[in-house]
Amino acid sequence: MHGTFQFTTKLFSLLIIYCVMVNSSHAATISIDGLDALVLKKTELSSGEDVNLNIIYNGNVCTFPKTIFLTSAKISSDKKFVILNNKLFLNWRDIKYCNLNTDTIGQLNINPDYYNIEDINEQNNLIALYVDPLFGWPYAAKRSEKFTLMAALVDMKNLSEIISIKKKPFYNENRTDSIELDKHSFINALSTDKAFFSPNGKYLALKSSAISCKKGAYPGVFETTHWKQVIFNGPDSNKKCRALFPQLK
Repeated sequence: MHGTFQFTTKLFSLLIIYCVMVNSSHAATISIDGLDALVLKKTELSSGEDVNLNIIYNGNVCTFPKTIFLTSAKISSDKKFVILNNKLFLNWRDIKYCNLNTDTIGQLNINPDYYNIEDINEQNNLIALYVDPLFGWPYAAKRSEKFTLMAALVDMKNLSEIISIKKKPFYNENRTDSIELDKHSFINALSTDKAFFSPNGKYLALKSSAISCKKGAYPGVFETTHWKQVIFNGPDSNKKCRALFPQLK
């Protein structure tokens, strides 16, 4: 009897999903598993227009409250957020309970043309960004042909301001010299480059294609308490560095 009930429940969930897909043939879809940790199973992106977005979580269908031109979806390193188009984010609790509305969609109060959300860490309330080095400048200065970036951090409790970190790879609005900003930016050599936290939020790697804790490494790896660069010496420095990020294993 119990087995029959489980089978019927699963069949009913699949039927709901099928009906949603049939009736929303132009909808984008994100399929997610997990309980307290989100696991991205499948993403069907938009095809050139704003469409409805269906989020399937553990077999239950939840519809995004507004249409969206979905170009990307990823899970944060701590598996607590879904990041949409590198601009919006959804908390796992709101997804779990299908509490999706305009108030629960996370979005920075900053011009979206100048940043990408790279990662989020719930434990430290931090959002890691890639920003244009001249973000916030009142005029468009001359730029090199190479596309350069700087890292930036935003506190989730204040989505309107970038945290001031006085380290070379980080954007700081108090810098007034455009040459200095460009000098301290780093080249996004690969479109797949990203910045990401360790799952516990204690460390931040600024460039995925160049993870190194050796002295002189740039942009490098930083601890997130005092924002000091992590430096390991010796032949096993790279191994120690990568061990800070268990998700790389």
